[in-house]
Amino acid sequence: MKRVKTMLTQIAELFRGVDRSEQMLAHLQNAIDQIVSVQLASFSRDLEAQKAEASNSRLALANLEEALAKAQSALSESQLALARSEAAAEARLQATVDSMSAQLKAVSRDMQALQSGYQSRFDRLGEETARLRNMLLDSSHSLTWLAQQGTRGRMSAPSATTLVSVIMPTLNRAAVIERAL
Repeated sequence: MKRVKTMLTQIAELFRGVDRSEQMLAHLQNAIDQIVSVQLASFSRDLEAQKAEASNSRLALANLEEALAKAQSALSESQLALARSEAAAEARLQATVDSMSAQLKAVSRDMQALQSGYQSRFDRLGEETARLRNMLLDSSHSLTWLAQQGTRGRMSAPSATTLVSVIMPTLNRAAVIERAL
């Protein structure tokens, strides 16, 4: 019986050990449950934060893609407008060059006409100068004749007759002045 008692004592010890093990197991289970729930809550918060960050990143990426598309569209429109502007400027420049070329030709023709007109006027001026020289020469002959007539002596005027002054136009009449006097 001693042996049964020892065995019963050992079984009781085992039950107490099992009971302590169950308590430890329960305590471990509580600690694990608390740690798991804290970790699970932390992971859940981290996961939610990462989801929010990913959503914000996707939204920012979508906004960037939209802005990039708008910028590319604006760039294309700007390049097209620049090309049109360059073409218009080139056309205006060509029109200006053509206009100036036509004006230069017209001025050249006008200059030639003026030169021809001036040459004609110079020729007429030369002719007029020669004519005036001849007239002066004729006038100097007339003046010389008059001076010679004045040195011959004065004619006395008859006292009973009236003296008369004669005004004679001499312009362009050099050839007839001597005969008229």
